Amino acid sequence: KRSEGLIYKDVWEEKEMALMNNYGSQLWSAMPFPAALEGITVSSLETLLASECKIAISCVAPDVGYIEDILTNAGCKVYSISPYKRSENLTVPEVNPAQIPSAVDKLLFKSPNCVSVGTSLALKAIDDAFGLSQVNICTFQSLSGRGDAMYPPELVQGNIYPVWNTRERTEVYIGNEICALVDVDGSN
Repeated sequence: KRSEGLIYKDVWEEKEMALMNNYGSQLWSAMPFPAALEGITVSSLETLLASECKIAISCVAPDVGYIEDILTNAGCKVYSISPYKRSENLTVPEVNPAQIPSAVDKLLFKSPNCVSVGTSLALKAIDDAFGLSQVNICTFQSLSGRGDAMYPPELVQGNIYPVWNTRERTEVYIGNEICALVDVDGSN
């Protein structure tokens, strides 16, 4: 279902209600809509491109990441947490501050996966103090971190990911991001 032309609050509340109905109130609590965004209408990409918008914040799924290319090609600066092209201009200011001057001059500014951000902060401090030769990390994804994907509740209650019959490459992506940010045994 397309959101274009709809009131953003209505889209937000519909998705939150669908998640709560799917998982139940014990696993999901609807997030309140931010008051500062009241009255905003979801616009199309074409409308955005025709506007005077100079900065966009992107959280798009990788399969529609090409939208970031369209925006940057139109001269719009994109700050993105999307996995799409995540290795380009990857910046965590506290971890790789030398990247900032060149990063801000580019139209695409990428933030790593949420796990990589927090982990790279801790690893950078350890690396600076003691050095690193090998790192093993184990993380578990919460429902809220999986966007609005709705799995059968019996699969997620008391379970860890990946869900039955799925394969996720998240660990590979996180490993690559951390190695790009923190020098683990001369990796960068």
